[in-house]
Amino acid sequence: NIMIILDKDNFYAGGIVDGVKKGIGIYYRKLDIKEQQVYYYYEGEWNNDMPNGIGKTEKVTILQDYEGKSLIKKVVTSGEYINGMENGLMQKNVYIDGQLVGNVSYKAVIGIPEAYKDGDGNTVSATNAGEYVIGMWYLKDEPTNDYYSIEKDTILGVEIYLNK
Repeated sequence: NIMIILDKDNFYAGGIVDGVKKGIGIYYRKLDIKEQQVYYYYEGEWNNDMPNGIGKTEKVTILQDYEGKSLIKKVVTSGEYINGMENGLMQKNVYIDGQLVGNVSYKAVIGIPEAYKDGDGNTVSATNAGEYVIGMWYLKDEPTNDYYSIEKDTILGVEIYLNK
């Protein structure tokens, strides 16, 4: 195991074999977006210098509510990754100020989420043009009547590795 400090905002800590990331490790990135402190990381299995295997990502941002109060939003996505892209059954949990506000499960195939089908096998339509539904939104393990939609052509995975 080793720690590699790439710069003041990025580091990797974990397994290295023959100069490449392999085994269990974490890649952490701190970003300043519009003067807000944001961090993002992938923690899990690595192979061939890429996230490959079971892992999770976490992204934290600072939001403002309608009264101007700062809120901390955390999105945790867990499942399997292939070359940095989501693959298989994924779970996304969303927290505001440490409280779980909802979660969604969905399937992805090499970064492309599958369209959600209802109990009768029909694809559920998104309310916004240019989007499609990938899962039902749950709150405290109870289904809501809301759906989780994403823009068409979206590829999901470890953000810092999607363009590689």
